[in-house]
Amino acid sequence: MTDTRPSIPGHRNERGSALLGVVLLLMLMSALAAALAVSGETETLISRNHQSGARAHAAAEAGLNHAVELATTFIFEFAKNGFGSADAAIDSLLAGVDGNPAAMDDNGGFDVRTGIVAGEDIPSSGPNVAVPGGLNVSYTAFVMDDDDSPPPAAYPENGNSADDANRVLIVQAIGFGPDATTVTLEAVIGAVDATGIVSNGNVALGGNFSVTGASGGVHANGNLTMSGSVDVEQNATASGTASCGGASVGGFCGGSQPAIPIPPIRASDYRNLANRILTSDGRVLAKDPVTHVETYLAGPGAGTAAHGWSFSGGTWSNNATANGTFYIQGNANVKNDLTATLLVEGNVDVSGNSNFKPKQLGLFMVIDGDLDMTGGSDMVVGFEGAILVHEQVRLRGNTTIRGQLLIENAANNSSLVTENDFRGNADVIYGGGLSWAGYSVRSWREVR
Repeated sequence: MTDTRPSIPGHRNERGSALLGVVLLLMLMSALAAALAVSGETETLISRNHQSGARAHAAAEAGLNHAVELATTFIFEFAKNGFGSADAAIDSLLAGVDGNPAAMDDNGGFDVRTGIVAGEDIPSSGPNVAVPGGLNVSYTAFVMDDDDSPPPAAYPENGNSADDANRVLIVQAIGFGPDATTVTLEAVIGAVDATGIVSNGNVALGGNFSVTGASGGVHANGNLTMSGSVDVEQNATASGTASCGGASVGGFCGGSQPAIPIPPIRASDYRNLANRILTSDGRVLAKDPVTHVETYLAGPGAGTAAHGWSFSGGTWSNNATANGTFYIQGNANVKNDLTATLLVEGNVDVSGNSNFKPKQLGLFMVIDGDLDMTGGSDMVVGFEGAILVHEQVRLRGNTTIRGQLLIENAANNSSLVTENDFRGNADVIYGGGLSWAGYSVRSWREVR
């Protein structure tokens, strides 16, 4: 009899399976470790790129702020910098320091020149301006006419990138960060089209006073008080309180409105415009408009009347029709007709029935002291000009001003006028378009 052993199931086919599992597990762990390493490196790179981008962006912001300050100051101080108008200063910026728009390398640059001192410049040919603090970042910047702005500008222009026509410009700044990172920012700057009367302090309107025209409004960075039969065609606003009383206001009337900045007003900043200097010791000097050399003409005493003025006790009075742009060292008393622009270091007192037209386009007077106007029924102050006053203004009688009043409202160094007060049958008529309030930023964007 033969015994048959029961069969035992074999495991021959499963030999080594544990090893294979271990290998697979090791491969999986290796892949996971590699993925984590790659992810960590990627996040490190992302973090580094983000940091580099942030540094470049900060540099571009610094450059844009720097360039906007240079551009707006250069334009506003056009007369001080030797230009006949703000438009001429703008075109000079667009043409570059060489004055030749056909030579493109320096066009729109903020290189050293009259009005831009060394150390505050942004060289058009480099090097870039380093941002202090050891961040290894820098910037460059330039200005261009909005003809060059992509997409096409929404403002009407003349298609000539070297000739601004609408007083709107693009300031562009490029910030450079680590790892060759760059960020480009742009700001749109334009003329501040302020309203008919703007004061950095309080304003009081009364009587039958009116402010009319397309930009015939009033704004006080302090408080605005209106009483009587005041007529304001556009808005009557204040950064403080506004008491509208029974006034007729065609637009909005109210307080707590944003302030309108008034640039510093100094007659000396406009001295380059003058062709006659009336000195504090009674002499009349002629000033060459190109070389600015001043030569003696008359005075003190006899002979000054031939130029339309007489001098007494620190005050110049126009005793006859005068024609020119006069820089006056002292006070001015206007009694007769003028075709003139007055740049006055003291006060201006306008009385009588004078017809007054500006000699400089769009500019009647720049006054370091006060303005007191108490004209008669036929007094008309030109058409569309600005009156810039460092201290305060008082209007009375039947005065008509065709233009704009900008009042810095500085501390009372003179007692001629102590507050901004507009009464009587006086009128201010302003259609807009003057840019004596300076330039400011309208918008900005990042260019990608």
